[in-house]
Amino acid sequence: MGWTIVQPNPEHIKARKEVHHGIESSNFAFAQVNTAVKQPLQDEDLLTLPKLFSFLQEVERDGDNAFLMRGQPVNQNTDKTYGLTDLNWIDCSSRQFQLDLDNETDLLNQDSSLDDRVTVALEDLPFLKNCRFIAQLSSSAGLGIVYKKSGAEKDCSKKYCLRLWVETDKAYSCLELQHHLADFSSVIDLSMYEPTRRHYIMRGQFLGTENLLKDEPHLKYYEGAALSLDEIPGEIKGAARKRTKTSLKKINAAPDKTGKAWKTLYNTNRQYLISELEKGAENGELANIRNPIFSELFRREALFSSGDCALLIEEMLNSPALMGDRDEKNLKDWEKLSGKKALSILKLEAESFRHNNFNSIENFEEIDLDKRDWSNLLNYRAVAIRSCMGTNKTKGVIYNLVKEAKASNKTVLIVTPLIAVTLQIAEEIGIAHYHSMGEHESQKKRVFAEAPQFAVCYQSLKLYEDMGFVPEFDIVIIDEASQVFRAWTDPTQHLASSTMLFNILDKSKNAIILDADIDDELCLWGLSRIANFAPETSALYYNSASYLRDYKVAIEDNYGRTLQKIVNSINAGQRVAVFTSYGDDEGTLSALGLWLKKQCSDKKIKAFDSKTVRVSAPELKTNPNKTISGWIKNDELDCLLVSSWAACGWDYLVKGYDFDEVFVLSTGGFFSAQKIKQMLRRMRMTRKASVYISNPRNAAFKHKTFNAIENEKGIYESEMSRMDAWHVRAKEAHDMDLANVPWLLEELLKDGRALVQKIVSTDEEIESGNAVLADWKEFKKEAEQEYADRNQSSREQVLRVLSNFKRAAPEGFIDFDEEDISDKEMKALVNRSKRIDSNDAIRLCRLISMDEQERQEEDLRVKWQYNVLLGRLLDALWFELGELVDSESFFSFAHWYSDPKSTPIYGDFDTLNLKGLRLNRNNLRALQEELSKSVGNDALTEPNRMLKPLVEAFDLTFTTKSDMDKRPKQERIGAKEGERNLFAYYQQTKEPGFIFKAKVTAKKAWCFTNIKRKQKAHKRLSKPEQDFLMSRPKSFMIKRKTFISYDWLHGMTRAVKAMDDKSGFSQNHTKYCSCGCQEEKRVVLSQ
Repeated sequence: MGWTIVQPNPEHIKARKEVHHGIESSNFAFAQVNTAVKQPLQDEDLLTLPKLFSFLQEVERDGDNAFLMRGQPVNQNTDKTYGLTDLNWIDCSSRQFQLDLDNETDLLNQDSSLDDRVTVALEDLPFLKNCRFIAQLSSSAGLGIVYKKSGAEKDCSKKYCLRLWVETDKAYSCLELQHHLADFSSVIDLSMYEPTRRHYIMRGQFLGTENLLKDEPHLKYYEGAALSLDEIPGEIKGAARKRTKTSLKKINAAPDKTGKAWKTLYNTNRQYLISELEKGAENGELANIRNPIFSELFRREALFSSGDCALLIEEMLNSPALMGDRDEKNLKDWEKLSGKKALSILKLEAESFRHNNFNSIENFEEIDLDKRDWSNLLNYRAVAIRSCMGTNKTKGVIYNLVKEAKASNKTVLIVTPLIAVTLQIAEEIGIAHYHSMGEHESQKKRVFAEAPQFAVCYQSLKLYEDMGFVPEFDIVIIDEASQVFRAWTDPTQHLASSTMLFNILDKSKNAIILDADIDDELCLWGLSRIANFAPETSALYYNSASYLRDYKVAIEDNYGRTLQKIVNSINAGQRVAVFTSYGDDEGTLSALGLWLKKQCSDKKIKAFDSKTVRVSAPELKTNPNKTISGWIKNDELDCLLVSSWAACGWDYLVKGYDFDEVFVLSTGGFFSAQKIKQMLRRMRMTRKASVYISNPRNAAFKHKTFNAIENEKGIYESEMSRMDAWHVRAKEAHDMDLANVPWLLEELLKDGRALVQKIVSTDEEIESGNAVLADWKEFKKEAEQEYADRNQSSREQVLRVLSNFKRAAPEGFIDFDEEDISDKEMKALVNRSKRIDSNDAIRLCRLISMDEQERQEEDLRVKWQYNVLLGRLLDALWFELGELVDSESFFSFAHWYSDPKSTPIYGDFDTLNLKGLRLNRNNLRALQEELSKSVGNDALTEPNRMLKPLVEAFDLTFTTKSDMDKRPKQERIGAKEGERNLFAYYQQTKEPGFIFKAKVTAKKAWCFTNIKRKQKAHKRLSKPEQDFLMSRPKSFMIKRKTFISYDWLHGMTRAVKAMDDKSGFSQNHTKYCSCGCQEEKRVVLSQ
């Protein structure tokens, strides 16, 4: 399939750039096209580059109102038009494609000719040399500074403004083009390789605007051979970069990172690193690689140290041999650059992507968006507005859009992440919401079907799937867009809703997203992936105004000191609001309120989590202004404690009844910097806050999941579907949000021009704070116990939890009653029940029974899973553990797990050989994605360290000698005691073959052999035998938990059945049968 010639519908719209008196006035906002009657370029067999050249000359000569589409048109509308969505254009392979170059380069000027531009382009795209292609100047060639409709300035003088039409030796699909050209994304626009992308070919119209190339040649044919994309990979690496004036010089090859100096960088001990690199410098090993080594050294330091490289600089300055001819200024420059790059990763910034995909970018400062003119928003297909909290986005932008839509009978859908935000917006702008007719599913569907303008939480969009159609709205608005695109905290859980959201955006005429935290890597990427998206019809608005300006924020470093600060503020007569990660499921939030009451005896303290606020103070959630001000007027409130429910879509603003200070206590590890920033603005009139964050600081590696998928599976993002790529990007965004919360929060506050003070406690303050914290922990423990005693779970709740677990007995896995377990065990079961993911259990158990091909198929289906790798590790693990069990009785891990009579597996790291678990660095990254960070880098050299995380991933208990040593003294058994007890036991029981009078060393060796024989024979070990094994320094034990999860047991049982079916042991008819039953079934189904 070649090119399809199309015209805009309606026909009066011209498919060209128009600039009138220096202002862009182009109109590309059409959603349908007509196809030309004659299609001389569609037949791939007859298509040649000269034929395309002749057509382009004809359009240039006659000014025909046309452009080209590379995809194949399908699903024609009743009026004979085609939409510009994925529903109307499908990807087809072709031997021709276009390279669109629009980046800036210092090598070109406003008057650079077509030949000059081609010369520079060939240096950036060396694979085109000696190939045939058509070069065409784009519409902006020859222009200087022009202005967009928004008033934003655009300088075209240094841009390539060049289109290259290329012919290849064989046909390639869009996805294949994206794959082959991915490393040139900094030079060419990869988004051209989508079936819906428009290829404009008309010359622009410039009235009252200087164009230095107006009368110069715009089109030229260059002879050569057909391009072979298969030959590109060897040339791509390092070639595609933005050019400067020195770019025409020969590009140095990327440094070889396999030498000893590079391997040294794998170590994370700074002193060891500097010492080893110093030795390398003295031996001449850093010759010609000092700069790249230093660059990588500072990059890693910035990632792990929140951009602060002072300690590294100090170490390096003390090593003249390492420094060479570099000085302190050089190191400071590396620190600055590395810190900036590390921070941009945390912020999910991608500046080049932003500028390549959004032609109109306007920066402004306005604290009240209602004061700006937004009448031009609907001229754009896609719009993103980043504006701080409290800048009146709802009334200033959304209200006016809805008002205009109502006046012109346009349909509007407003999507938000929270019920509270949805109801608030609907009420403020006077439209329906999805609960307007009731909360039952049928009532929601009625709103979906009847309301022309309404607001909805994105989670409920999946109801359209049940209704069997994708709705079409004129305008779709997403408020709190960063949360919507992140799908809260679990992309998998909300995949159906997010898929429907993208489908709805595809069919809309205008898509508008708003948030204070719009990022490039997820939000703008998501907007750019909707149908009919084009840079020329997309706009960004960045508002630098912020209510955080001059807001005083202290970032505390000691939890106890922060608690004491709250106490001091309350006792000093100040009114404070405390946002905390505590909930009240176990009475913890109430305990904090009681502890504060104890410290501040005459003060009024109220505490509400998401459940208690619904029960005891629903008006606080629905009408905070009236509720809180009423409490204050009646002298009923000095301190308000709330959990995370109040972080978004809720605020308080009553002048004269303000809070003096806000405190945020992030001790749960799940508050992101963005969420904490929102909490600081919930009390609108408060201008002072203190924040304590206990979140760990982790290195933020860009596109870690994409890189793991690429390295482990060979699948690139360009080869993924939109929703697969979204899933990975949403996951990466969650990871970045929590990677280094203290640093990111500090920088976000500084961006808003807040006054940030980082508190560094003195030794005396630390000691005092630790005492306060100890007092709080003791009080908390007692209060939670009292809460548990008062709030015993109902019998129904107990039975529901118990139904999720079984207990192994000789006769099988049996149920048990609440009388069979203690209160402590019951509490542990409740918590464990919450943590168990039945989907994970089903998947990992299926993995055991899969063969290599099935695992590969699953890897292709679910891009972010690593089934082949994990399956091979499990196979290798059982192969090694098979030496410690009766392998004839237990064919697999699942057989051992699902047999109630199976005994624990005892082993010794000294005798266990886990070479089958040996990983390379790519494997390790993928495995860390699967099993979290419990898999350390040391697993590369010490495979035994893989055993614990792998076993625990299957809800099993893994115990080592060091674990035993942490038990109470009376439960510990030393090596000598273990030996004596076993020797005495064997003498007493007259163990066959045991010689009591033999030497100790001989007796120990015999005991090991004897126990191993018993394990192989599937005999249960006695208590002295178990103790003897676990008293050895390198011992370990694997066993099922006392209370076995039904989800895991059921999954393992099904895995056993599947393996028995494959092996021919099953009595059931399966797809593995030789009896032909499946063939008969297929015949019946086909009929």
